[in-house]
Amino acid sequence: MITLGDRWGFRTRRVTIPIKGLAAPLRVLHLSDLHLCAHDRAKATFIRKTTDADYDFVFLTGDIAEEEAAEALVPGLLTRTPRYGAFAVLGNHDHWRMSTGDHLWEFLGGTSRNRTTWTEVLPMKARYEADDRWRVLINEHVQLEINGQRVVIAGIDDPFTRRGDLHKTMQGVKQADVLIGLVHVPTDLASLSQRGFHLVLAGHTHGGQVRLPFIGALRTQCDLPTRHAAGLHHVERTAVHVSQGLGAGRLIRVRLFCPPTAYDITLEPVSQR
Repeated sequence: MITLGDRWGFRTRRVTIPIKGLAAPLRVLHLSDLHLCAHDRAKATFIRKTTDADYDFVFLTGDIAEEEAAEALVPGLLTRTPRYGAFAVLGNHDHWRMSTGDHLWEFLGGTSRNRTTWTEVLPMKARYEADDRWRVLINEHVQLEINGQRVVIAGIDDPFTRRGDLHKTMQGVKQADVLIGLVHVPTDLASLSQRGFHLVLAGHTHGGQVRLPFIGALRTQCDLPTRHAAGLHHVERTAVHVSQGLGAGRLIRVRLFCPPTAYDITLEPVSQR
């Protein structure tokens, strides 16, 4: 399927992920890579329709808006408050306002160009969090009591822009029955596994954005192998779910066999035996 722009072809995919130690099922919506522009009405309508369901959590793993004018759209994307909260982390496009040349360089795999426009993070975070619908986690965590268990949601800032700090994120976490990590770029996953994460949700790859039959993704724009550009895989005992995302930036929006996707995920208990 060819999509000549990330405005069309939106879909929701159902996924089940077994989690050892989980006491009862949790329903999670995983969104990523919205790359919102102020004129993205079809995309915003799809997201609002998708969030209008009975979720325990909504997680958004970065690259939320392409321009400041689109940041005001973010609170209204959540039409129903999930049972335990909606949490987001930032991506490289949230930290950088990129030129056309930088968009192209990034798509081709470049990582070292200098971006001249950095966003002011705290005002942007405040716009995302308006009306108390979302909480943006910047190298921090929250601890929740759910079904008699301690569930920790850890939000690691963007590794691509070297803003991530796992040590700071995990300060104060002494014990967790279920540990869920949110990060934009799925990199250094072995470190997350060593810290005992049960689940990591990420984006950034756009699923490869261009995929070929029998071959799959051509690139991931990070050190993740192309076979793991989208979907579920495991790093030791950690389940890693990588989103295809709902956007693709402003310059290169064509998708091939890789439609923009939201994920309706059921976290399912698994016996410890």
